[in-house]
Amino acid sequence: MDKNNKNIDPTDLAKLPALPSVLLELLQSFDDPDVDFSRLAAICAKDPVVAARMLAVASSALYRRQPSTETRLDRALVTMGLETVRRIAITTALMQALSQQLSIPRDEICRSWTHALRTAHLAQRLAETLGHACPSEAYLAGLLHDIGQLIIASQKGAAYIQLLAEAGCAEPLVARERGLVGTDHCAVGAALISAWRLESFLADACRFHHAETAALVDAHLLVRLLHVANALESVHWDDADAFAAGDLLFGLTPSMLRKLREESRAVVAELAGPLGIAPVEETRADEAASQRIRLKGESRLLSAVRTHSLAAGLREDLGGERDESALLAVLGQMLSLLFGVDRTRYLLPAAGGRLKGLDPGASDGRFAELSCTADGGASRAAQAFTSGAITQAMADSPDVSVFDRQVMGTASGVLYLPLRAPGGCQGVAVLQTQPAQLARLLTQTRLLMLLGSEAGLALMGLRARVAQRQLADEDRRLLEQSRLHAAVHEASNPMTVMQSYLDLLVDRLQGDPEASEDLGVLRQEVERVGGILVRLVDDAPAASPDTGDTTPSTAIRRLSGVLEQALCRPRGIALRLCCAEEIPALTLGEDALKQVLINLVRNAAEALGAGGQICVDLRAGVNVAGKVYVELSVSDDGPGVPAERVAGLFQPITSAKPGHAGVGLTVVRTLVEGVDGMVGYFPGSGGGSRFRVLMPPCREPARRTG
Repeated sequence: MDKNNKNIDPTDLAKLPALPSVLLELLQSFDDPDVDFSRLAAICAKDPVVAARMLAVASSALYRRQPSTETRLDRALVTMGLETVRRIAITTALMQALSQQLSIPRDEICRSWTHALRTAHLAQRLAETLGHACPSEAYLAGLLHDIGQLIIASQKGAAYIQLLAEAGCAEPLVARERGLVGTDHCAVGAALISAWRLESFLADACRFHHAETAALVDAHLLVRLLHVANALESVHWDDADAFAAGDLLFGLTPSMLRKLREESRAVVAELAGPLGIAPVEETRADEAASQRIRLKGESRLLSAVRTHSLAAGLREDLGGERDESALLAVLGQMLSLLFGVDRTRYLLPAAGGRLKGLDPGASDGRFAELSCTADGGASRAAQAFTSGAITQAMADSPDVSVFDRQVMGTASGVLYLPLRAPGGCQGVAVLQTQPAQLARLLTQTRLLMLLGSEAGLALMGLRARVAQRQLADEDRRLLEQSRLHAAVHEASNPMTVMQSYLDLLVDRLQGDPEASEDLGVLRQEVERVGGILVRLVDDAPAASPDTGDTTPSTAIRRLSGVLEQALCRPRGIALRLCCAEEIPALTLGEDALKQVLINLVRNAAEALGAGGQICVDLRAGVNVAGKVYVELSVSDDGPGVPAERVAGLFQPITSAKPGHAGVGLTVVRTLVEGVDGMVGYFPGSGGGSRFRVLMPPCREPARRTG
């Protein structure tokens, strides 16, 4: 770009119009709580302006630590995170929806989009044909190669747009651009991409795509790919010259180039229809029609922005709540404010696969007594929970279940709004309605579903945090019990000595009744102190004090006693320990070893009922693939792990177990693999589960394992 020209800002993307239909599709994709980055990237790749905005933010100082080699949109989105991508989409849509007039005429937007998409798909097909390592990079080059035209048009207006319309002019386009604005779209686009600091030839491809073909013979493959793709799709080239370029740079025949172009145009035509883009040839043929173009989705864009702005506000409000009732009360306030709903009640997952009533503002508590089967039940509430879709029930419908009628109370109907989240529904919001109100609510199902998804995500996050706190509290309780018993054990030694000396003194002072009586009182008080200490550890298991040189076998024995008394015995579960005496010191520290055993035993205990058994085995000298390990094995005779959960067993999940965060096995894997150990799950031949932990021993004599 001409450094002397200061009239064009290549990084100013604020006024660049994107296709409203693409922005709408992008906003609507966030309605799905399971949306992934590959799907979002595919939508962004349909429009050069949306793609440019995403790449510009992803390469900004906020996310860039060094020059990036990444030219894939999906990875750029991952770098930013879902919330940032959502904010960019909402901001772009809001700026465009509130603009009184598009900076570029609608017919020119259609033409520019068609040429960009055709060039992108053709560049990708050429790259695939020629074996380019990254066809997606060629697609991105084609998508953005004329972004400079949109930037200049948004800043220079009608005179430049008229210049673009002069397709049959003998003077080259870039020469006419320089004469008008002092630079050309190739330089402007290259300057924008260069600002992103990508370790790629993407900027060069943009800069040289209008260069003389002969000058590009030794250019990078990406530069040549874009040059040929643009030539084949540009109104400023005739086919003969474009085919000659393809022959000179790649040795491709005209028939091959025609075939690739036809395939690419067919793909773009399929995209254009749903997006409301008329074929570029039609808009040029009918100039009168081009003035009447309304871009698909244009009129709905502001409404979509409003919807997502409301959802963003609800997300912020819900994120600050620390208990479920308060969180759901906030959702009820939002539904009341937006839709005039008098009161919102909820059906939440409960034990036994049921949905149980909750009314945050209840005065009599009767709704809390209602419950229904969650999965496969006949009620419309269960249908909403399992399908993740809004359902309704009216009092005058003959097929409405008794449960639904009880939920309605004195209302004429009820609408069930699922609170969706990744991995499953978190509950159902119950909105009692009258016929007219229900009809109005059903016209706002998209906004309702979006609000329900935000509430579901907030509920899932809150429950995970609560379960994590409970798990930490349980770990802390076990540790405190262990320390308490160690302290009592320490105190018992001097108590025993005191008792022995008192017995000796009583024998020596048998002739002194008064002294013997005093000693008897003292002996009673010592025994009473001992009784107090026993009661202190009545619920705590036996443990030995940490002497500072604890061996792995000693640590396992002590902690097994703690777990047997505190975790297993209250549940009616037996814990059997088989621990070898000679266990070498481990690279895994004592605290980490205890955490591993606690998590595995607790995991087993939660799967067992009364009468179950857990076996803990510790042995040394286990050879696996030529390496020697110490093996810790925890097995049980429970139901085992369902086959569908085995693959993600060591991944963090939101567990269905009450008071369980679903991270215990993840912690085990992290601790063990952190010292180059291994952990695995093996189903028992006759049922049950076995977790095997392999821990490397220290290479040198241990000084301390803790």
